Amino acid sequence: MAAANLEKLAITTAPRVLVAGAPLVGKSQLCQVLTSSEAPRSGSCVPWTIQTKYYTTRVEVCEENVPNVPCTQPEALVLVFNLAEPHTFDLVQSCMRHFDLEAVQLKLLCGTRADVLLSADYSAGNVETSSQPAWFKIVTDWSVQNGVEFIICCPHLPALDATLTLDGDKQGVARVMEALQAHEWPYLKVSSGSKLYASTDGTRNGAVLGLDCVSMDGTASGPQTRQDANELEYGQQKLWQVSRRGLTDNAVGEEMQQHDRGDTESSHAVAMLDGLDLLMEEMKGQKARHAMLSDDERREQAAVLTLRMLEVLGLDSEESCSDDA
Repeated sequence: MAAANLEKLAITTAPRVLVAGAPLVGKSQLCQVLTSSEAPRSGSCVPWTIQTKYYTTRVEVCEENVPNVPCTQPEALVLVFNLAEPHTFDLVQSCMRHFDLEAVQLKLLCGTRADVLLSADYSAGNVETSSQPAWFKIVTDWSVQNGVEFIICCPHLPALDATLTLDGDKQGVARVMEALQAHEWPYLKVSSGSKLYASTDGTRNGAVLGLDCVSMDGTASGPQTRQDANELEYGQQKLWQVSRRGLTDNAVGEEMQQHDRGDTESSHAVAMLDGLDLLMEEMKGQKARHAMLSDDERREQAAVLTLRMLEVLGLDSEESCSDDA
């Protein structure tokens, strides 16, 4: 009975986004802008529905002052410090020991008050690392070393925030939102007609869209037609293969798309564009992590991304080689 209750709790508990940092660094304002609702009080959480054209999911956003950080591992960790007060970054560093960083799926470092990095001319929101003080370079290096994406933002000045870039890369609250939306959340519910892969068991081995997904209350609607039932059975077989053979979502999705012979050319085109969108969003967050890799490791990662691109386009490496020949 106890095991069953724990299993039910795991299914119905929303993934947690923990927003942590020193007091008065802008955590509440960042939460308010992201969720479009009242920010949670320190030590409390508020529900938030993330809705994109691909999926909808429910999470809880929790705000916490350092060093009062809970021991619970969050799904996403958003560390916040004030760029106008660089010493607040030291508190962010000190709280990292509370977490198993390998277990935290998404890690962001947000520097608020990005307006202090700019000249009096707010019309130009581009920030160059090379023109910043030494402490700023320390922050960027620390982010790379710890696999954390560093984002500068200015939630108290929305017009400026919308124009922010760092070394040419998009910044601001919009980039924070993009990173959260591009994350593969457990228990997400996929939008009708999308080709995204959805998790049905809380893991990241998902079924192709069109199969039923477990909702936050642990229920799932059954197949409505014989074709739906056949697709559901086929999807379950693919999920079993994922768990037993360690196949990637893309590999299973490729096979399942081939299985669905009835798709029209237009639906394949839509699926390809969806896949490219997701791949590009994922690549944005990998820039910092790849900076610490050796040349050989970077080449290997580039090869992996190339293969994934070919899969999204409906090609494989053998076809590519034959075309080159």
